Amino acid sequence: MIAAPQQVTNGHAVCGMWGTTRLILSLVDLSTGALLEARTGKGVSRLAKPDMEAELFSLCADWIAEKQARHIVLGGMIGSTLGWWSAPYVQCPTRLGTLSHHAVTRQVRGVPVSIVPGLTAVNFLGEKDIMRGEELEVLAWLRALATAAQKRAIVCIPGTHTKWVEVIDGQVIRFQTSIVGELFDVLTRNGVLAHPSEHSTVRYGDGFLEAVNTAAANPENLLHLLMSVRART
Repeated sequence: MIAAPQQVTNGHAVCGMWGTTRLILSLVDLSTGALLEARTGKGVSRLAKPDMEAELFSLCADWIAEKQARHIVLGGMIGSTLGWWSAPYVQCPTRLGTLSHHAVTRQVRGVPVSIVPGLTAVNFLGEKDIMRGEELEVLAWLRALATAAQKRAIVCIPGTHTKWVEVIDGQVIRFQTSIVGELFDVLTRNGVLAHPSEHSTVRYGDGFLEAVNTAAANPENLLHLLMSVRART
């Protein structure tokens, strides 16, 4: 967890990851850790900006009243141009422990709400890249494995937008995004690949491994190879 900008170190806070498709909130005892969790499928892509405040407080109002939570800290797409309000990107290389210095804080219903910034970097292909939310996962990894901060590592964070993150001596140097999860979702919901035959005899595990090997051997032909999914069924 990133310390709140006002450096609250005791009592309770509400910490959340508000992504494109869901919101996960935790009531956190700043001395001992998470106590309660609440989640909803109403990510930023499914809410209008004027409705985000109501959605947030519908989940955590009781925590604020009963536990006197003194701060709300949010990460993820909620700080993007699609979100509640914008928290600018921090340029890499950077140390993640300093992200709280760049958080954007507003008073909402008498409670300070801070949105943590994302990261931007030049990736392994020399192109500009961005992330929101995954930086907090990398921070948690660094805190959990202190020795990792002293080495060079490539951290893979699978998901809708899979990230490959280079970390050296506790700094995020650069990262690269693959939209493989989003492409899978689009292809399996729309078009000729969306409805595979129920009579197929290929087991999913075997088919997956075969597909990985075939694609790796013919990376320039991926779009052509995808059609074989339809042909085989």
